[in-house]
Amino acid sequence: MDRNASYQDLAAERAVLGAILMDNAAFANVLELIAIDDFAQRAHGEIFGAMTAIDSRSDRIDHVTLAEELRVLGNLASVGGPSYLAQLDQTVPFAQNAVDYARIIKNQSIRRALARAGREISQLASQETGEIATLLDEAERRVFSISERRHSGDLRAMPELVEDTMRFLDRIRTAHSGITGLATGFIDLDRLLTGFHRGELLILAARPGVGKTALGLNIALNVARGVSSSEPGKAVGIFSLEMPSALLVSRLLGSHASVNMSRIRAGKMSEQEFSKLFESASELSRLPIHIDDSGGLSSFDLRAKARRLKQREPNLGLIVIDYLQLMHQTGRIESRQLEVSEISRSLKLLAKELNIPILTLSQLNRRVDERKEGRPLLSDLRESGAIEQDADVVMFIHPSGDSQGDDRPHAPQDPAMPRDCDLIVAKQRNGPVGTLGLRFLPDFTSFGSRGADH
Repeated sequence: MDRNASYQDLAAERAVLGAILMDNAAFANVLELIAIDDFAQRAHGEIFGAMTAIDSRSDRIDHVTLAEELRVLGNLASVGGPSYLAQLDQTVPFAQNAVDYARIIKNQSIRRALARAGREISQLASQETGEIATLLDEAERRVFSISERRHSGDLRAMPELVEDTMRFLDRIRTAHSGITGLATGFIDLDRLLTGFHRGELLILAARPGVGKTALGLNIALNVARGVSSSEPGKAVGIFSLEMPSALLVSRLLGSHASVNMSRIRAGKMSEQEFSKLFESASELSRLPIHIDDSGGLSSFDLRAKARRLKQREPNLGLIVIDYLQLMHQTGRIESRQLEVSEISRSLKLLAKELNIPILTLSQLNRRVDERKEGRPLLSDLRESGAIEQDADVVMFIHPSGDSQGDDRPHAPQDPAMPRDCDLIVAKQRNGPVGTLGLRFLPDFTSFGSRGADH
């Protein structure tokens, strides 16, 4: 019985099954393209599922083993019995074209999915209730899920999961650097976190003026450049709700070229400095960094833009958001705390959906300034405890001079002077916490290692 009367090619379905019976080597190739649910005719999907089970045991797929597997599964009669299986490899034009047949099946499967999504979106549009932004987000999510659909489907059997997990553990075991996620270029941080991991929501919080935007940009630049020849660069998306793109690019240039930012802004660069800036501009223009400086982004807008970026840049490795409290949620929200909670949850879901880490900058509330040492705590995250709950990693930047609890008067510090900071990893869902030493160079809006951990 057909699942859908339209958008199907039953000849291609029979051909790919027959090609596998003729040459088992074709199975591995078509498995990269199609899954059981891609077959329009249910019987063909059941036959392909039986082939998958046989192949997982490293047994040979032939008429006898296939019929026996279907009999054990209780599907032999429903697929047409041994007589139907015997016909499959008699109607194959060319067994070596199995991949081409599989592509036809996949294309028709996507057409059916799009038609189904179109009907569902039409039903959504006909609803009298619901915010328009919510309906748009749901419609876009459904279409995006089709373009990102994997051959494995939603449910995966334990043998496949165990095999994938063992491959992952083997990569960890043989990784000499100990970095199993996305390297940030900050060695101590990478060692503690083992890199930024796919699907993680990471929060970088600090009081204004401490350097959270600078550190976020430094990490973005390192990711786009690649930290070594064995760690090539990845595409990065930066959503800046506070700072215009021209200023962000100026900061990236100054940091990359080690040219004083105040001299760049004042236009008082020497010939040597401008030459360094020009060289950095040439390199920076080749990096896969994308910046959106739209102010007042809603979580719906950001998700839509992030999905489109992912489609344009399959190698997308990181998204940086500056900063969370400037975002808003469309619709009626009872309180700002609930609004931030919804935004935080949506960012975590987006990280999982796109399968990349999302680094979100955040403000701390004023309570941190009222304590004697001023050392931030998780409870200091501004406007919502849900940020702490949703985040996989929470980090704070804290001027290390304040962390010593020294009550003696200090001379006013030159804001342009390098200053030591602590990067406090206050939460790591899957690992230890700790404090790392950094040095902030305000002139170049960049961070470097202080050379020692605390």
